[in-house]
Amino acid sequence: MITLFVSKLAKALRSDDTSVVTGMSGDRSVPTPYRLRRAAAVIASLVVGVTAAQDKEIVLVEVDKDKPVPLFFSAETNTDITAGIDRVQGTITAKLRVHQGRPETMSLGLTGTGEVTGVTGEGLKTWTVRRESDGTRFLDLKPLLPDDPKAETAKEFLVTINTLHDDTKQAFDLLLPAPGSAVGFSSTISLAGDGAAAATLIAIEGLQAMKSENGADRFSGSVAGRLNVKVDLKGTAPRPVELADATLDGKINGMYIMGENP
Repeated sequence: MITLFVSKLAKALRSDDTSVVTGMSGDRSVPTPYRLRRAAAVIASLVVGVTAAQDKEIVLVEVDKDKPVPLFFSAETNTDITAGIDRVQGTITAKLRVHQGRPETMSLGLTGTGEVTGVTGEGLKTWTVRRESDGTRFLDLKPLLPDDPKAETAKEFLVTINTLHDDTKQAFDLLLPAPGSAVGFSSTISLAGDGAAAATLIAIEGLQAMKSENGADRFSGSVAGRLNVKVDLKGTAPRPVELADATLDGKINGMYIMGENP
């Protein structure tokens, strides 16, 4: 039936541009309106499309209208590092602001050597350090979510870090935060010695030096940065005493002893 209708409609469209109208004064020819011809042509094309589709498989895909929007958040970090002769300790204050989506997990990158020893803050549910197959590390923060997404507020967490080192002649990279999954990132770093030790900067990448404050070196950046340092005792700090080729002579309970320092 559809094919027959299409055939008749196409034949009619191929006819002359006049139609015969019968009235009181007899039959007369009237030009066919242009819009009517355009409409008829559109109808014909639609019907042809439906006819052709009858021989093809049609797949209906359900659209998930409740699909969540992607998460966009920014991170502002302030890192305070204190370098000692055998360890480097520090804290990272991370302020996270959600711009879109539900923050089920907010990930910050970690660069350098050292470990995260703890994370605290109001609204924190859990935290984990994740290591990818290429060695890249991330700090995954999972906050408590309010029932109403509109009630979401900025988060602030305190991260404690620790790096052990026993060779003052060997330089190493400090443990620093990186953007991770944040769409916006800013980092401020303060580096100081613990009084007996001092950190000497060997290499810097992705960061800019700022004016020192209270004897601490300061840096800032908006990408993953790198600070390579060596930690040694200050010039006025006492060095460890080492005995070489020494002998020990003495008397214990009336007995004389003599020995050498191994």
